[in-house]
Amino acid sequence: TLIPSLTMGWLSYIHNKRFLDEKITTELQNVTSHTSRELGLWLKERQYEVRVFSSSYVVSENLEKLSRPRLSPFERTMAHRRMTDYLKSVREKFIDYEELMATDAQGVVVATSFEGETASTLPPGWLQTADVRKSIIGTPYLDQTHKTGVMIVAEPIVAAPDRFLGVLAAKLNFRGIGKILR
Repeated sequence: TLIPSLTMGWLSYIHNKRFLDEKITTELQNVTSHTSRELGLWLKERQYEVRVFSSSYVVSENLEKLSRPRLSPFERTMAHRRMTDYLKSVREKFIDYEELMATDAQGVVVATSFEGETASTLPPGWLQTADVRKSIIGTPYLDQTHKTGVMIVAEPIVAAPDRFLGVLAAKLNFRGIGKILR
């Protein structure tokens, strides 16, 4: 009686363990797939927002002014101030951005929403990618200043006759991702 009971108990344990392992694996795959879709959607939304910001009249008009060689110091200051104010305003309204910065066609940062000197760097080869009008997505990394994960997303800034003016880059923080993962 004891041997058949132990054998049946052992077989039942093995069968139930196998069934639970398969069920847990399937559930984890479903949750991972759902989370992956949500993260992809989050990133696409941020890309779309940056694309909208980069096509703003304030950004393109003032960047075009700043690229003119014969611009008075007053006009240069006003164009820089307008662009900086716009970037700061956008950054304050959207919590997913640590910093927004605009560069000219040579890659020089002309305006930023960050107070002080910018510590952000754009991904390698970004200027060539932007020059052919493609979006730029950097590699995630740990921002030592804020001790949080960040990533650079950038869009080319183009004037009306399809003339490349520069890039609008956004340093995304991963606070929004934390909410998705929870």
